[in-house]
Amino acid sequence: MSKENGVDFKLIGTVVTSALFMLLFALVLWVAYIPNQQPPIGAQAKEDAEAQLREMKSEAMQMVMEYKVMDMEKGQVRIPVEKAMEMTVQEYSK
Repeated sequence: MSKENGVDFKLIGTVVTSALFMLLFALVLWVAYIPNQQPPIGAQAKEDAEAQLREMKSEAMQMVMEYKVMDMEKGQVRIPVEKAMEMTVQEYSK
Protein backbone atom coordinates (compact mmCIF):
# COMPACT_ATOMS: atom_id res chain seq x y z
CA MET A 1 0.00 0.00 0.00
CA SER A 2 1.04 3.59 -0.39
CA LYS A 3 0.41 4.52 3.24
CA GLU A 4 3.11 3.98 5.83
CA ASN A 5 2.86 5.43 9.33
CA GLY A 6 -0.11 7.59 8.31
CA VAL A 7 1.74 9.18 5.34
CA ASP A 8 0.05 8.90 1.93
CA PHE A 9 2.97 8.72 -0.52
CA LYS A 10 0.64 8.64 -3.51
CA LEU A 11 -0.84 12.00 -2.48
CA ILE A 12 2.62 13.46 -1.89
CA GLY A 13 3.75 12.20 -5.31
CA THR A 14 0.72 13.81 -6.95
CA VAL A 15 1.37 17.13 -5.21
CA VAL A 16 5.08 17.11 -6.12
CA THR A 17 4.33 16.18 -9.74
CA SER A 18 1.72 18.94 -9.98
CA ALA A 19 4.18 21.45 -8.56
CA LEU A 20 6.84 20.38 -11.06
CA PHE A 21 4.39 20.77 -13.97
CA MET A 22 3.46 24.26 -12.75
CA LEU A 23 7.14 25.21 -12.53
CA LEU A 24 7.74 23.81 -16.01
CA PHE A 25 4.77 25.82 -17.36
CA ALA A 26 6.08 29.00 -15.71
CA LEU A 27 9.53 28.37 -17.22
CA VAL A 28 8.04 27.92 -20.70
CA LEU A 29 6.08 31.16 -20.33
CA TRP A 30 9.16 33.02 -19.14
CA VAL A 31 11.28 31.71 -22.02
CA ALA A 32 8.58 32.40 -24.62
CA TYR A 33 7.35 35.85 -23.57
CA ILE A 34 10.13 37.70 -21.75
CA PRO A 35 12.42 38.00 -24.81
CA ASN A 36 9.53 39.41 -26.89
CA GLN A 37 8.98 42.45 -24.68
CA GLN A 38 9.57 45.83 -26.26
CA PRO A 39 12.71 47.61 -25.09
CA PRO A 40 12.09 50.74 -23.03
CA ILE A 41 11.88 53.96 -25.01
CA GLY A 42 15.02 56.01 -24.72
CA ALA A 43 14.97 59.69 -23.85
CA GLN A 44 15.90 60.76 -27.38
CA ALA A 45 13.23 58.60 -28.98
CA LYS A 46 10.65 60.05 -26.58
CA GLU A 47 11.70 63.61 -27.41
CA ASP A 48 11.54 62.84 -31.14
CA ALA A 49 8.03 61.41 -30.79
CA GLU A 50 6.89 64.43 -28.77
CA ALA A 51 8.37 66.82 -31.36
CA GLN A 52 6.62 64.93 -34.16
CA LEU A 53 3.32 65.10 -32.25
CA ARG A 54 3.71 68.86 -31.72
CA GLU A 55 4.37 69.31 -35.44
CA MET A 56 1.33 67.23 -36.39
CA LYS A 57 -0.90 69.22 -34.02
CA SER A 58 0.44 72.47 -35.42
CA GLU A 59 -0.27 71.36 -39.00
CA ALA A 60 -3.77 70.23 -38.02
CA MET A 61 -4.52 73.56 -36.33
CA GLN A 62 -3.20 75.39 -39.38
CA MET A 63 -5.57 73.42 -41.63
CA VAL A 64 -8.52 74.23 -39.38
CA MET A 65 -7.75 77.90 -38.73
CA GLU A 66 -6.40 79.35 -42.00
CA TYR A 67 -7.57 80.19 -45.49
CA LYS A 68 -5.89 78.45 -48.43
CA VAL A 69 -6.52 78.18 -52.17
CA MET A 70 -6.71 74.46 -52.92
CA ASP A 71 -7.38 74.54 -56.69
CA MET A 72 -7.63 77.90 -58.43
CA GLU A 73 -9.05 76.45 -61.65
CA LYS A 74 -11.87 74.64 -59.87
CA GLY A 75 -12.43 77.50 -57.43
CA GLN A 76 -11.72 75.33 -54.39
CA VAL A 77 -10.57 77.08 -51.23
CA ARG A 78 -10.17 75.99 -47.67
CA ILE A 79 -11.72 78.25 -45.03
CA PRO A 80 -11.53 78.12 -41.24
CA VAL A 81 -14.00 75.76 -39.63
CA GLU A 82 -15.52 78.55 -37.56
CA LYS A 83 -16.24 80.61 -40.69
CA ALA A 84 -17.68 77.54 -42.47
CA MET A 85 -20.03 76.92 -39.54
CA GLU A 86 -21.20 80.55 -39.60
CA MET A 87 -21.83 80.35 -43.36
CA THR A 88 -23.75 77.09 -42.93
CA VAL A 89 -25.96 78.57 -40.22
CA GLN A 90 -26.63 81.63 -42.36
CA GLU A 91 -27.47 79.44 -45.38
CA TYR A 92 -29.93 77.27 -43.45
CA SER A 93 -31.54 80.16 -41.58
CA LYS A 94 -32.78 81.77 -44.81
